[in-house]
Amino acid sequence: MQIHPNGIRHIREDGRINEWRTPGKRTIVKVGSNRLQVVIALSGGELIYFEVDMTGQLMEVEKHEMSGDVACLDIAPVPEGRQRSRFLAVGSYDNTIRVLSLDPDDCMQILSVQSVSAPPESLLFLEVQASIGGEDGADHPASLFLNAGLQTGVLFRTVVDMVTGQLSDSRSRFLGLRAPKLFSINSFDVFGFYFAVISFLQDVIDGDLYSNLSVVCFSTLQINSVVGSCSLQVPLYPN
Repeated sequence: MQIHPNGIRHIREDGRINEWRTPGKRTIVKVGSNRLQVVIALSGGELIYFEVDMTGQLMEVEKHEMSGDVACLDIAPVPEGRQRSRFLAVGSYDNTIRVLSLDPDDCMQILSVQSVSAPPESLLFLEVQASIGGEDGADHPASLFLNAGLQTGVLFRTVVDMVTGQLSDSRSRFLGLRAPKLFSINSFDVFGFYFAVISFLQDVIDGDLYSNLSVVCFSTLQINSVVGSCSLQVPLYPN
């Protein structure tokens, strides 16, 4: 799937190409997606939600008008055995983060609102899988975290209730003078680790945020500044 300012280009497995164009002179300014869902934000603050149906066709599902331009978006990962994720996070320039529903019964309804100290630059849902008999010998239920990189260089993290979408246990940490940029990387080795990399766009400091079973950790890497990251899993380098 290719998303550009003027539309969406969906290339299907059989080579067929479907095009979706933005209405009028409006452009796509932000996008959030997972393997089955896409939400785009148009200039002016309109959200348009798409799903990939059972036949592999990209279908427009719902629209929602925000009160102003959208600063950032993210969609939570699709839970195992489910057809869609329930949660969409929308960051706004009014220093708020909203969690919206993507369920058919209440699609695009606001579930919770979180005020932050500055406009969010980047959002990332991070799911921690349930574990039985972890390193501490205890069982841990699955958890969903919403991370936000604020324009003031602060990393904000809050826990998302996996049923209601309510936010709790919010924490923040100052990382540097520039806004953190968040990117997810999946690595499933024999220990079932899940990693999420955070690129801070600093002069010399990059970050690495990861979850090891039920523990979310943070460490710094002294490397040159980067502008993005992605997963690379091939037979030669499986993890």
